[in-house]
Amino acid sequence: MTTPTIRIADGDDVPAIGALIAHSFDDLGPNHFLVPDAVNREAIMASYFAILAGQAVDGGGEVLMLEDAGAPRAVAVWFDRSGEPAPFDDYDRLLEKAVGPYLPRFRELDGLLDKHHPAEPHAHLAFLAVQPGYQGRGFGGRLLAHAHSRFQGSPWFLEATNPRNRALYLRHGYVDMEPATILLSDGTPFYLMWRSADS
Repeated sequence: MTTPTIRIADGDDVPAIGALIAHSFDDLGPNHFLVPDAVNREAIMASYFAILAGQAVDGGGEVLMLEDAGAPRAVAVWFDRSGEPAPFDDYDRLLEKAVGPYLPRFRELDGLLDKHHPAEPHAHLAFLAVQPGYQGRGFGGRLLAHAHSRFQGSPWFLEATNPRNRALYLRHGYVDMEPATILLSDGTPFYLMWRSADS
């Protein structure tokens, strides 16, 4: 029996990170809003998540991977917002190429999240994903604690996607913000949460 290990991802890991997040999030409301086409959703979302993971790996933040039996089982993607965000000049081109006809939906998502992103310096936990079949083993909580330890002395911000995820973050020191919930145009919610630096 192997012991799961955590390491910092690099550029070679980005495609696998995108695929893992897309597969783990395939049942979530935001993914269904962004890509209504169930046949192609996972592939499109994998390309989208890989764009953001690539930005984190390239200096915008960091991606932590938890591996078990030599394979990635969980990832945490976070961005350093303690100062000016790292420039991402190629985002528009990469996004349009990745999502094609669904670009207006992704633009709506970006606009909603940008509007409610806190101005106070913080670390932004963009994604915490555990591969189906490995959920419920504490992998997500372990990655979350590891991420917090790597950016000590800073508050953290995230947008949870459902009540179950929100409950996990509550257990790790996060609290609801004001507003606590924001909605996409179809009513799909995000739960805005904050963890103070001294939590």
